[in-house]
Amino acid sequence: MRFAAALVSLIVFKFIEKEVILMAFKLGGSGAKMKQVAQKEQALRKKMQTAETMSAAKVPANLSSAIAQIKLNCQKYLSKYEDKYLLLRDEDSVRQYFDEIIKSGIAAIDTETTGLNPMLVKLAGLCLYVPGHKPCYIPVNHVGHVTRARLDGQLSEEFLKQQLERCTDVKWIMHNAKYDIRVLRHTCNVDLTCYWDTMLAAKMLNENESAALKNLHMKYCPSEDSKALTISTLFDGMMFTLIPIECAYLYAAGDAVKTYELYTFQKFHLDKPHLAGPRHVFKTIEMPLIRILADMEDKGVALDFEFAKYLHDKYSAKLKEAETACYAALEPEKGKIDDYRLTVRDCKLSDPINLSSTVQVGILLYDILNLKPKNGQNFGKKVGEEQLLQLDHPFVKNLLEYRGLIKLMSTYVDKLPAVVDPNTKRIHPSFNAMGAKTGRMSSADPENANRDHKIRLIQGRAAA
Repeated sequence: MRFAAALVSLIVFKFIEKEVILMAFKLGGSGAKMKQVAQKEQALRKKMQTAETMSAAKVPANLSSAIAQIKLNCQKYLSKYEDKYLLLRDEDSVRQYFDEIIKSGIAAIDTETTGLNPMLVKLAGLCLYVPGHKPCYIPVNHVGHVTRARLDGQLSEEFLKQQLERCTDVKWIMHNAKYDIRVLRHTCNVDLTCYWDTMLAAKMLNENESAALKNLHMKYCPSEDSKALTISTLFDGMMFTLIPIECAYLYAAGDAVKTYELYTFQKFHLDKPHLAGPRHVFKTIEMPLIRILADMEDKGVALDFEFAKYLHDKYSAKLKEAETACYAALEPEKGKIDDYRLTVRDCKLSDPINLSSTVQVGILLYDILNLKPKNGQNFGKKVGEEQLLQLDHPFVKNLLEYRGLIKLMSTYVDKLPAVVDPNTKRIHPSFNAMGAKTGRMSSADPENANRDHKIRLIQGRAAA
């Protein structure tokens, strides 16, 4: 059922004047048409791709000073791990570590990357932990902060692929497995299967707390940290490939061992008889769903750019008509509005009134037009949909339609072309299997299901 829900959430039905916006999602489309209409959108996405590594990281203006501060932070907070973590920088040592993983049959794995989009990031390094051994960090794409050239003493994605492919029977423990699986697909061309996702298991045990790895580890596992140390707190959010390798391993290797220790805690509790229900959901629904969602995200959805352009032009015209109708409905009230502007000191009304300003609309409806809610409630000057539905005036009716069109365009018509991947020419949403406490699937980039509220019926036509 969850897979079916995921597919349903991927489809947004918009029956407006008997036209279906679902047509813009069709699984095909002429490449020539897409290229012809999508030049502007592609240019935007190329800029997004170039800036992808900055979405979760930044490059300070004075990089040398920032690097010096990072080294001080590492010395202060992480130096205690120098003898407890391994930094593997040659093929022999990495191969030997993978030998131990294969012997054990179970290990924790984590990736360090340059951003949040698995299809666009670079792999900074790989974190591993096998029980009975020290956790390790394998650098891959760290660069010098001055030259930006790849540093020596790092392993290649191809070599990591060879080692990971040896681990056919290894039970991989991950935290946020869907992300790491997709990262390794796109950087190392290897496809792993997760045995236990500690982020999902955390939600099985307590859906009301943060699922952040370091917070969970500090709360439930033996920890030497006095606070949750993150990239933001230690490195000021700097792109991970810029962080000196001798500092990076002290931070990154810990994630792998934390993931494994959290797994042992979770497994102990989920194996208890009174948690048979959550354990069943975790093992038979949530864990198998990881690969399904990863496949869906990688596959993406094709967009008919020509039809999307047609919708943009059409609903831009409708939006203009709705705006004109709003101001036309205020013409009979022009005297009251002018009097208010003349008599009220520091009048906040622009000319014309800004339809997107809740302050100005509130003044107009309650102070100038003196409208009263039909249900007799006192709304103050609230102008949300719930309040507007209780007011009787032609302007209010037109304003609701105007807002509905704004929402429709910003959420679907204009947003979808802007989030198309420049390489695949497809939309790749991010699906969250536990997006709601009710178990409903959610998605982001774009958000396929409007969580705030559904767009209202526009002129009697269904807009779900």
